[in-house]
Amino acid sequence: MHLLSITLTNFKAHQDRHFDFELGTNAICGENGAGKTSLLEGIAWTLFNYQGNYTKEDLIRNGSKSAQVRVALVSAKDSRPYEVERCTTKGYTLYDPQLAQRLPYTR
Repeated sequence: MHLLSITLTNFKAHQDRHFDFELGTNAICGENGAGKTSLLEGIAWTLFNYQGNYTKEDLIRNGSKSAQVRVALVSAKDSRPYEVERCTTKGYTLYDPQLAQRLPYTR
C-alpha cells in the first residue's frame, strides 16, 4: 500500500487539513502538540479501526458535531487508487476514483 494523501476534518485538533505523501519515506515534523500523532491516528482509525484509548467523542474537535478522515492510497493488491473515508456519524465510504463510483463496503 502506498499512501497518497490524508484529509482531516474536525479530527482532534485539526479543523480542515490536507497532507500529500510522496513515494518512499516521508517525514512528519513539527512542534510538540502540532498534531503529528493525530495524522497517524487518523490513518489507523480509518484503515484499521484502531482508536487507542480514545472514545469517539475524543476524536471530534472541540465545538464540532463530527469528525471525518479521508485517506487516498494505492492498493498493493491491484495497484489501483482508492479513497477510504470514515466519519464518526456516517461510518465508512469506499470510493474508486478510476470508476468514479462508491464501492460496497464489507468488513
